[in-house]
Amino acid sequence: MNFKKSITLFFLLSVFPLSVISGAVGESTQGETRTVYYHGQEHGGLIVKVEAPYQVYPSEKINLTVKVRAVTEMYVLYVHLNISGLVGERNVTLLRSIAISNLEGVDLVFNETRQYVYEISIPAEISPGLTYGSISYEWTCWGMLAKVSPTGFPVTYVRNKEYEELHNDYQILNSTYWSLQENYTKLESQYSGELGGTRNMMYVLIVTTVVSVASVFFLIRRPKKSW
Repeated sequence: MNFKKSITLFFLLSVFPLSVISGAVGESTQGETRTVYYHGQEHGGLIVKVEAPYQVYPSEKINLTVKVRAVTEMYVLYVHLNISGLVGERNVTLLRSIAISNLEGVDLVFNETRQYVYEISIPAEISPGLTYGSISYEWTCWGMLAKVSPTGFPVTYVRNKEYEELHNDYQILNSTYWSLQENYTKLESQYSGELGGTRNMMYVLIVTTVVSVASVFFLIRRPKKSW
């Protein structure tokens, strides 16, 4: 399996957990970052950590931070990173290829720490979802060669701005609808009560009128006594 196919497979396998991830990033702020890749000292004495923001919108930029620390004396041959995303939901596009020139053929002393920040532009046509990183590096420690082959990791979640705007509009319309529905129910209840009272009064008036008319008619029609 070539590298491009492996990236595509990673994106396709990531479709299912996207709902969970999107829910989590929805609770984070736009500038908040997290560790997206970590390689501990148990793997040859070289600690590598990559940090990136939780989320970003298309046409914006993110800062990717790479931190390297030597637990012992060592010689670093190279550190390479690729950051990719999806266009058209299936086409993998390379957002940036990073070769840390300051870590090519460099000796690091005990506990030496280095940090590098790279700006990555997110194109306007990128599909919503996760961007993807791949990292590889090689070093020697006490004369022994150590290597990390290209390893993938999720980077930053690209939010769907159009969907969010439509969702917000829907929420507003839905809230307005239920508010109007509540007012309508109150008015209907009030009107029904007033109509019921008016109807009862009308019935009493009709009965009273009928009795009065019957009484007058009875008095008029009653025969007079002869003397």
